[in-house]
This record gives sequence, C-alpha cells and structure tokens, in this order.
Amino acid sequence: MKHSSASAPDTGLIRCICSFDDDDGSTIFCDGCGIWQHMSCGRARAEPDLPEKWFCEVCVPRAVDRVAAKEAQIKRRALEHAREKEAIYDAGTVRRRRAIAISITPAEEENLLEPWAGEYVPLGRNVVRDEEAKTRLREWRKTWQDTARKQDNIAQKGEDSEPVPPSECTPIPTQSAGATNAISNISSAPGSIAYSRPATYALYAPNPIPSLSLISEYRCTVTPRSAYTSAHSSQYPLLSLPKPHVHLLPPPLSLALDAREAGNEARWVRSGCHPNAVLRPVVCDEREQEGGVAFGVFAIRDLKAREEVVLGWEWDDGSVVHMLPAIVEGQGLGLLHDKNCQDE
Repeated sequence: MKHSSASAPDTGLIRCICSFDDDDGSTIFCDGCGIWQHMSCGRARAEPDLPEKWFCEVCVPRAVDRVAAKEAQIKRRALEHAREKEAIYDAGTVRRRRAIAISITPAEEENLLEPWAGEYVPLGRNVVRDEEAKTRLREWRKTWQDTARKQDNIAQKGEDSEPVPPSECTPIPTQSAGATNAISNISSAPGSIAYSRPATYALYAPNPIPSLSLISEYRCTVTPRSAYTSAHSSQYPLLSLPKPHVHLLPPPLSLALDAREAGNEARWVRSGCHPNAVLRPVVCDEREQEGGVAFGVFAIRDLKAREEVVLGWEWDDGSVVHMLPAIVEGQGLGLLHDKNCQDE
C-alpha cells in the first residue's frame, strides 16, 4: 500500500489492538488513518527512536499479538488502580487523579494478578497519622541511639558495659535475605481437604536464610496499642490476642501494627507455637515522616528453603492460655492429681 507524504487528519480516536480505548499517557499517531494506539501495544520505541511516520497494522498489514497486548494493558490498569488506592489511603481522603503512564517492574508484573495481591492495598512506606504514635517512635529511636552512643564510649574506654536492650536494631538494608518472598495458598496444597472458607496464605523463605537476617520489612498502619485493643472491631477482650495481619508491640513503644487493609507481602506471615522469626523495630533516619522507625521480620535461626516463616503468638498477659501448663500438670484452678489415676 502506498502512502502520501501528507499525514491523515487527527481523528482523536484510540483504536488499539488491545481493545482498550483509554489514554495511558503514551500513545502514537498513525499517519495513514489518523487514529492513535498505545506505544507499548504497537511496539513503538520512545523518542528519539520514533520514526518520522508510523502506520498501524491496518494501514500496513503485519502480524500483531492481540492477546499479549490485552494482557499487558490489563496488568497496567490493575497496577495503576492499586497505586491510586494507596495514594487515596495514605491521604485519608478520596480525590480524583488524572491517569498517568507507569512502568511495571518484573516483580510487580509477576505478582500483579496473583489472588493474594488483591486482598490489600500495597504500601511503599508505613502510614503513621497518629501524632501520639509518631511521638513514641521518635522517643524510642532517641533512647536507643543514646544507649548505643554510651555503649560505644564504654567500649572505647575498655570498660565492661551493660548489654544493649533486646530491641537493638540496625539501619534497614537495601535488600533483605528474603527479598523475593514466596506466598502460598496453604488450603490448596497437595493432599489438603478443600474447604468452602476463604483461602489462607502463608509466607515462605524462597531460599535458605541465615539466622539473624532480615527476612522482610513489615509495612502497615501504625497506631497506639490502646486504640486497637479498645476498638469494638478488634474483639480484643474476647480473643486476648490481635487479629490476623495485626501485631502488638510491648512497652515502651506500645503500638499496633495493622496490615489488614494496607501493607506488603510480610502481612502474610502467620503466628505459631514454634516461631522461627521475630518482628522488631528498625532505626531508619530517612523515615523521619514515620517517626524515624521502620519494622522488620528477622530470622531467629537458620531457615531452610521453602520453610514457612512463623512468628510467636501474642497472647495478652491476662489470657487463660498462660494457665494451660499448670492445668496440664494438675496445679491450676485448684485442680489436683487424682491419686487413683497416678496409681494406674
């Protein structure tokens, strides 16, 4: 097909092989028929590599992959929607924003359509709106930094020193030992019984992880512990422990880390009787807006590849669970060993 040197008039219409007609912020004009297509679908290069004239697959017939183009646009729209939700959640108010063109990283593209990815709003950082929570975080960071300085001064003098408090932390590294965490639906494992309840997921180590290594940062909404435990929706007086995806930090922080609505992949870590990881605060001076503190899941022993990451239970101090050992031994709640049973 021959084309004149003059370009066709601009129709303003988007007719793309992906079947979507929205403007993703990066489209290219067809000089043959005057329509527009998404550059990613048309496989056109970004400037300055664009040809002076470009023609769509109708004006210049050629093979196109409509299925791949449609899948790519679905992923783009889903990721853009997730980021919109994060921005709205972070601001605390609903507002309209103009759609923008975005690039999808390989990790985001791989996880985008996973079932578990749609169950929460992904956060790039913690959300700390409560001023009381920010104050506690800053005071804890200052206390720890002061203690660390004293330890250094004593060490330089060669004197014996007190051990650093149990909440010792270091700046969060750029990449954790479990940088690519594996998330699996434990209710769909081979040999498991199919239940009608919602799917349950767990966090696994993709590779061997050495003891004391950072497995993953834990992103969440940070609130005072009392605000969570006093809320009717938490059912804390009844349960005596936090709900799934919520973790309670003891004094002096006394904070609730709530990842039920928004967080990252670390929200899928479960609690159990045989923990192999702990959740600890981490000093991060670059996170001043969040109180200068982040949170991380750390291994307390060597983890094998494909081993589930498990935190300990967080039962309230007044829970009857703490009486179970005494009850089992026949000493709790006035229970005594039956002499006849002992004889048998």
